[in-house]
Amino acid sequence: MHVPLQDKVIVVTGALGKIGFASTKMFLARGAKVIANDWIAAEQSPRMLGLLEQYGPDRLLFVQADASDEEQVACLFRQIRERFGRLDGSFHNSYTQNRKPVAAYTLEEWNQVIRGTLTSTFLMNKHAVLLMIASGGGSIVNTSSVLGVQPRSGEGAYGTSKAGIHILTQVIAAEN
Repeated sequence: MHVPLQDKVIVVTGALGKIGFASTKMFLARGAKVIANDWIAAEQSPRMLGLLEQYGPDRLLFVQADASDEEQVACLFRQIRERFGRLDGSFHNSYTQNRKPVAAYTLEEWNQVIRGTLTSTFLMNKHAVLLMIASGGGSIVNTSSVLGVQPRSGEGAYGTSKAGIHILTQVIAAEN
């Protein structure tokens, strides 16, 4: 079943990765206006450059920003508000992973995974909710992982951050 998304405004993080790019393409094919976000420049992705050319600035805006940096996330959402005036959907698909046993992590490595995965989810959702409320509502999807509910050796920080995403997403839904 294809869900029509004609003129819905959707932000996608991790847009240069496999899932993010496929989602961006699918949303565009179903009529949405998409804000594709990644910390990597669009110029490093011939596929994204092709989509930008195919759909043009009225349907696709690429914003390079680090989803774990609140100043950059706030700037991303200002651009969404200025360009489209609203937000109907958010698909947060950014993460950081560093596979090693918990006892082998430095605090810096642990914090990098938590920041890139869980903190980025908090920041994207915080700003998405505020714009969606002003827009009359919307939908949020956060990519998590089975590792958030089923532990695996070497995935301590990543699994912990994904477990946090499960709860955070439920709390945001309960609050809104």
